[in-house]
Amino acid sequence: MLSIRNLRVAYGSFLAVEEVSIDIAAGECVGLLGPSGCGKTSLLRALAGLVPVASGSIILNDVEVTSQPVEKRGFSMLFQQFALFPNMSVYQNVAYPMKIRRKLDKEAIDKRVHELLCMVQLQNRKEASPSQLSGGQQQRVALARALAADPKLLLLDEPLSALDAVLREELRIEIRAIQQKLGLTTIFVTHDQSEALSMCDRVAVMNEGRIIQFGRPNDLYDLPRSRFVAEFIGRANIFSGGDIIRTNGSDRYLYRSGEFEFGACRQVGDNPTAYLCRPEAISVHRSPSDAGTGRNVIDAKIINVAYRGAHCEVVGQTRIGIIIAAVPGRQAGGSLTAEERVWFSWDSKDAIIFTE
Repeated sequence: MLSIRNLRVAYGSFLAVEEVSIDIAAGECVGLLGPSGCGKTSLLRALAGLVPVASGSIILNDVEVTSQPVEKRGFSMLFQQFALFPNMSVYQNVAYPMKIRRKLDKEAIDKRVHELLCMVQLQNRKEASPSQLSGGQQQRVALARALAADPKLLLLDEPLSALDAVLREELRIEIRAIQQKLGLTTIFVTHDQSEALSMCDRVAVMNEGRIIQFGRPNDLYDLPRSRFVAEFIGRANIFSGGDIIRTNGSDRYLYRSGEFEFGACRQVGDNPTAYLCRPEAISVHRSPSDAGTGRNVIDAKIINVAYRGAHCEVVGQTRIGIIIAAVPGRQAGGSLTAEERVWFSWDSKDAIIFTE
């Protein structure tokens, strides 16, 4: 549905977005994820027509819209700050796009406003003013207003970042459910990896104006194509500087550093230089016999134990660096302590070698 080709966005001599190309299918929710200043919001605003494009093209359903003004594109945008009209009621805020852009009559507007407010669970607050609503309710009204324009493309610019953790989780689920129900093509900007991974069909990880990797959430997490993606998407144990060896055994690859040899079953990218294992794949044992005699075992001294609720993060100092394990909270909480000697182990199928 949407093709972005070699897009560049510049502010004076500063290049905010550099040679971005991406295709988005109809009905897909795509996340733009990255640290502050990586160019994700500039890319979104360029798609909306709010900032000029230095070069490249934006093609919607085979029609180039790069030079079209904002009002001609048929897109809706939901901002971090709710941007509601303070002097209008909830009903009037939601009805506004239908009066201005769609020129509907009052009966049609009344019906559609009711449908949208039911969708965001605010059908009983249509006469309220924005100041009488909570932050979560205001963002629901803003979402209903964005949908009222019947957009071809919905653009979300960190819409949940101003809300507390519980509300963010709640609205995350609601927005995703509405997007899927309507089959509405959506681009979602966020710096929160959990939002991107849980809400989006595919995610573009950005850094320094470029897309570093674009793919399904599980592929970004399990098969990162760079150290940046590996470390930005979740926690990662990465070892580099050793030798990578291909074998004919069950462990297709070995990472060898001094006396240690770790196995991996998958390779990502050409000429791999590093070894990766995620914390949740690592088990913690109090004796070497419990850890087993497999290849992927290393002893460590615990330097920190952090209780995270669902899991407990155990940080250990080994002879080749820090290793982090995420073990079930009830199993480790209150039992493992700093300075304790333990053994870490993991399965080779949970590890990869990759190109940093």
